[in-house]
Amino acid sequence: MDVAVALADGRLLVALTDVNWRGGDPASTPWTARPLSFADKEILGGMTIKVIKLFRDHLGCSIHEALDILQSRSEHLHREHSDD
Repeated sequence: MDVAVALADGRLLVALTDVNWRGGDPASTPWTARPLSFADKEILGGMTIKVIKLFRDHLGCSIHEALDILQSRSEHLHREHSDD
């Protein structure tokens, strides 16, 4: 549960997803280690196609990678908002 695994550009990427571990950044994804907060409003608004396009434009990823990132970020945001 605390580990995310993805295949990107023929590389296997593995990262800890527990944001409390050594100051992890909740606005980053293990796939890219780049901030994803630019798409949070659209994710929470259910704008799936717009989010996929945003991820592809900003991160240069495939549609399948964008879907994986969307799912991961969406789960994180919904967990974060349910804790409030």
